[in-house]
Amino acid sequence: MTNKEVMVWLKKIMEWNLISLCCSWHRKRNELKFRRAVHLLIGFIMLLFFLPNTVAAKRTHHEKWYIDKWCAGRGQTEVVLYDNTRCDCVTDSHAVEADFANKFFEAIGQSLYYGLQTGKRSGILLIIEHPEDRKYWFMLNSVILHYDLPIDAWAISTGGVKI
Repeated sequence: MTNKEVMVWLKKIMEWNLISLCCSWHRKRNELKFRRAVHLLIGFIMLLFFLPNTVAAKRTHHEKWYIDKWCAGRGQTEVVLYDNTRCDCVTDSHAVEADFANKFFEAIGQSLYYGLQTGKRSGILLIIEHPEDRKYWFMLNSVILHYDLPIDAWAISTGGVKI
């Protein structure tokens, strides 16, 4: 081998070494990106797992507890309608949707739909757990009166909260 050939081979070896160094640097960089992505994904999954529990922890009782308490002796709870929707309580005269106070706007639409499906008058049972929830009772009744909606409303609260 001549000196020129040796120099060419040395250059090639140095280039290959440089390429492998670059590739290993890219590989490490991509591994770090992958690890960060995995950590973010695990954190997000944990957040989704624990967040509903913290929201539910603020409630005094579950919605079903209030429905069972209010509907006992008045009608039937969790009535499955023909389209597989569930009305919280069906009495002789009303199809009642129960919801926590801050979700009153959802209860309006659901109660109207249940009334339509059952042929009964729509009703809303608003669950008021805290004194600051009373504002939703007034908001609900304001919407019902303003639009002259065919909805009757009742409120249920835990001890100590006056409506």
